[in-house]
Amino acid sequence: MVRMLVRSVPARKRARGLGKMAEEIKSNESEVRRNYEAFRQKLPELLQTHRGKFALMHNAEIVEFFDTAGDAYKFGLKNHGAGKFSIQEVTDSSVDLGFFTHAVVERSV
Repeated sequence: MVRMLVRSVPARKRARGLGKMAEEIKSNESEVRRNYEAFRQKLPELLQTHRGKFALMHNAEIVEFFDTAGDAYKFGLKNHGAGKFSIQEVTDSSVDLGFFTHAVVERSV
C-alpha cells in the first residue's frame, strides 16, 4: 500500500496568492488599455509609414515594429514578460489576432 502525504496550503496563503493574481491581471489589463489608446492616437500617422507591420507596445509607447505578430510576441516575452506588452497591427481595417488586440482609424461619415 502506498501512502500519500498531502499538505494543504493554509487558507490565508491561498487568499494572498489569489489576491496577488487578481492585482496582476488588473495591471495587465490596464497596460493593454493604455497601449491601445496610445496606438489608436498614432494610427493615422503610422498608416503612412508602417502599414502592414506589427507594433510592439509597452508603457503606452511603440517599442519596435515587426513583420509578423509572432516575431513581435517572442520579442515582447523575452524583453517585457507575459502580460506586460501588447501587439497592434498597423492597418486601417479591423483584424482579429486572437489574444492580440487591434485598433482601426475612426472615419467621419
